[in-house]
Order: sequence, then structure tokens, then C-alpha cells
Amino acid sequence: EARGDPALLRNRQKAFSRRRSAMEAELPLARLRRSMRVAGALLLVGVLATAYIGRVQVVERFPEMAGVYAALGLGVNVVGLDFSNVSSMRTQRDGREVLVVSAQIVGLQREPVPVPPVVVTLLDAQGNGIYEWSVVPSVRDLMGGERSSFDTQLTQPPRAANSVRLSFAGERKRARIQSGPETG
Repeated sequence: EARGDPALLRNRQKAFSRRRSAMEAELPLARLRRSMRVAGALLLVGVLATAYIGRVQVVERFPEMAGVYAALGLGVNVVGLDFSNVSSMRTQRDGREVLVVSAQIVGLQREPVPVPPVVVTLLDAQGNGIYEWSVVPSVRDLMGGERSSFDTQLTQPPRAANSVRLSFAGERKRARIQSGPETG
């Protein structure tokens, strides 16, 4: 009684489904769909790799993309320079309060990169800029690994100043390094 045996019937149905799937997989339309899926996946991988590897060029051409990369945790440095050892200190000189900001500019590219003026912005507790000035660094350009120190002073800084932000003049996105003023 092979007809009534549910296990045998299930096995025959599975075998039939496998044969039918194998036949359908060899049809021209199925091959085309498979090829299109593979080509689409390769294209997507290529676009993502290009967007990752060439992110500096993408942001140079489309500056609004900097926010997308930042949201993904991939910072983009179009300037080719960065800041390190940023410090700020409030001190007294001749009875007046003075804010001293110092940092190093670091070259990141193999070829010389022109060093633009540095914009120093004082921020309040909410991160809003309340006072800003620029400093012309002592060097004209820096190569990868080279460093140049600078410092600047502001007499009687605003009391509401809570932190300092450094950026390069002409940068579209001014969110570089923040350092809270120390008292000394």
C-alpha cells in the first residue's frame, strides 16, 4: 500500500519539487535573473568601495556628503591637516584675565599642503560660537608627519566661554577639536 503511505508521498513530492526547480533554474529567464542579481550585487559592492576609498574626493565635489560620512562614523579630512595637543588655559596677566590657546598643526598628506589661517572659536555651554578670531600659522605648508606649533591669546575672554573649537579658514564643516578652558 505505497499509495497511502504519507512518508513515501512526501518523499515523492520533494523529489518532484527538486526536479521542477532544477528545470526552472535552467530556463533563460531564470539565468537572466540570476545574472542580474550577481551584477547588481557586484555593482553595489563597487559603489560602496568607491564611496569609502574615495570619500575625500566625494566630499570635495559634494560637500553636503560630509554629514553622511560623519553619521556613519567615517570622518573626512579634505584639508590634509589636523590639530593635536590642543590646550586652552585661563590665566591672569597685569590684573587682566587672558585665555591662551595652543595646539600643533599636523600634516597628513605625502605632498606639501598649504596651511590656511586657523580659526579659533569660543563656545558657550550649549556649543554655540560666541567669539571668533583667526591666527596665521608661522609655516606656509606641511607634509605628512610634519608638525608646527602655534599659540594665541585673548585678553578678557567672554565669561560664557566654555570650550574652544579650532578649524581651518575656508573649511565647510567647522567641528574639529574641542578643549575646555583650564584655569591656571
